[in-house]
Amino acid sequence: MVSREINDDAFIKCTQLKGILTIGSNVTIIHDTTFKGFSKMIGPLITPDSVEYIGSNAFADCSGFESLTLSNPLTNISWSTFSGCLGFKGELIIPELVTNISQIAFSRCHDFSGDLIILDSVILI
Repeated sequence: MVSREINDDAFIKCTQLKGILTIGSNVTIIHDTTFKGFSKMIGPLITPDSVEYIGSNAFADCSGFESLTLSNPLTNISWSTFSGCLGFKGELIIPELVTNISQIAFSRCHDFSGDLIILDSVILI
């Protein structure tokens, strides 16, 4: 059976990886702390529309990503998912199916420049 998940800590603190992160279109779950601490990424961070769940701290303390595009099937942005991410630019639209943005999901995101659009579907922040 083909795994459609990226497991906990799979790439945590891989500080020497440099370049563009491409998440495959068959991935449905990104578990906790999967990419935490990536610091030399370039280009956009895009979660494909296959991704239904992103775990706590999955992208915490990342830097270098120029923009963030979240997948439409997401219903929850977990605790500290993007905490400490630096340098996001452009528009960030919370997908329409998201009803919950957990505590500190975007805390310490310094240097974010652009518009943050939270749709009416979000009922808990």
